Amino acid sequence: MLQDKKLQAIKGPRGVQMPGFLLFADNIFFFLNGSIRYVRHFNVFLTKYQQFSGQQINLNKSKLFLGKMSLDRKQLISDTLGISICKFPTKYLGVEIFKDRVTREPLLPVMGKIKGRMAGWKGKLLSMAGRVELVRSLISGMPSHNFSVYWWSSSLLNIMGRWMRNFIWSGDPETAKGVTINWDSICKPKQEGGLGIRRLRDVNKALLCKHVWNIRHSSSALSNIINARFLRKNGELKKGYKSSTIWPGLRRMWSLVSSKERWVVGNGVSINFWKDRWVDSKSFQEKAGLRDDLFASSSMTVADFIDNNEWNFPTCISDPLGKVFLSCFGLIWKDQSSIAELISWWKRKRRILSVKDPWAAGLIIVTDTIWQERNHRWHGGKSRDASLLFKKILRTLKESNLNLKGVIRSAADLLYYRKLGLHAAPGDPPSILEIIWCKPPLAWQKINIDGSSMGNPRRAGGGGVICDSNGKVIFSFKHFLGISTNYYAEFMRFLHGIRHAMGQRITNLWIETDSVAVVTAVQGKSLPWFALQEWLSL
Repeated sequence: MLQDKKLQAIKGPRGVQMPGFLLFADNIFFFLNGSIRYVRHFNVFLTKYQQFSGQQINLNKSKLFLGKMSLDRKQLISDTLGISICKFPTKYLGVEIFKDRVTREPLLPVMGKIKGRMAGWKGKLLSMAGRVELVRSLISGMPSHNFSVYWWSSSLLNIMGRWMRNFIWSGDPETAKGVTINWDSICKPKQEGGLGIRRLRDVNKALLCKHVWNIRHSSSALSNIINARFLRKNGELKKGYKSSTIWPGLRRMWSLVSSKERWVVGNGVSINFWKDRWVDSKSFQEKAGLRDDLFASSSMTVADFIDNNEWNFPTCISDPLGKVFLSCFGLIWKDQSSIAELISWWKRKRRILSVKDPWAAGLIIVTDTIWQERNHRWHGGKSRDASLLFKKILRTLKESNLNLKGVIRSAADLLYYRKLGLHAAPGDPPSILEIIWCKPPLAWQKINIDGSSMGNPRRAGGGGVICDSNGKVIFSFKHFLGISTNYYAEFMRFLHGIRHAMGQRITNLWIETDSVAVVTAVQGKSLPWFALQEWLSL
């Protein structure tokens, strides 16, 4: 009927063909265009199906979901098919189906069912082993369908976990009992000394990871639809998709699956040579530390390096083409024994160059150009002059949309860019900022303090200087604070400065710091917890 244009399927995202129907268990899902003529043809099909098969469709149990259209048109479709209109949320196989983001309300019926099951059992009449087995085999599996679709909030999982613990120890989900065994120990496998009960969060993650794996690697119609809906054309996950209930779970588990999966090389047709992890735990792109956009023009696969079931890496890596490119940066080409050593050497050189983006892009562009030329010579019997290939490399560099603003810092940098044919605008000239230190009033002393951290958190420290009204240094101090945050270092320098001033018997003190957070906290009398006790002791 779709081929005869008596029915029309729903348009899918990015041109993906949507299925006209799905068969699951003893149910059939139809996805059709809501035009009246298609609805009438579909009604004729249902009537003939009942006549020919002898089966009768129960219209009272059937549900009709309609998209955005007028109320009159919805009522006409419902009257034509004899099926009542249904709205979201609804339930199928115990899973609540609804629109928009996942909230507590749609999942509460599942929790109520679990609690009702535990309350119905005579837990106090069962042995400890019996209650553990009921929780392990029945309760842990009841929300599995929901876990495989939605990301559950931690608050709901904590409530269900508390019910399970209470039922095991007291026989009543609402009655708590003091125990000395950690719940994490109980959730370990029996071989490790636990009771074999699975943590609900781990079950939720595992089922969503399976869902993500099927989307990434399955070729089914459903996977194609989800890929078109949630992924970009380059295969990366979109940053946001507000109107989907399954999106939060996919987003949370996508990076986990991506970081753990590895390729086992077969024919190598589907494996990207640069971006996929097929050698070890990191791809060549990750080893080199290069941005994704630098690989946009490279489509080399592992299959390009396999010939007659043997590895066939290019032997022209030390071709004059590479020497010409490196000469633009004032570097000398050195032959490398493997691709991994070449990337490692290229990465080390990138650290000492200020023209980092053209150098990083050159690794991909030069290697890809050499490989394409090798294939032209090997398979097509054609060759091009190295000067033409170098012009192609320069043309590709210009088309790479590199960020070249403010990267010229010396005459050598300008010379590099001229050799590459790139035009980079010089950065803004440094501006001179005049800073004036004000002396404190007569009979006053002034303390300037500062603290910092080499990371957040990392090794931190700070110090201060106390001066009199003439600008003469009275006292100075410095302290190492170990591993801490920048805010902690700033605040502790403030407290230590006051304590040193008290030690110098200073009564009139002007405190100056560049930390707005510290000033705001002191003026608002909202000191952080780690500084409150020392503040009160001053």
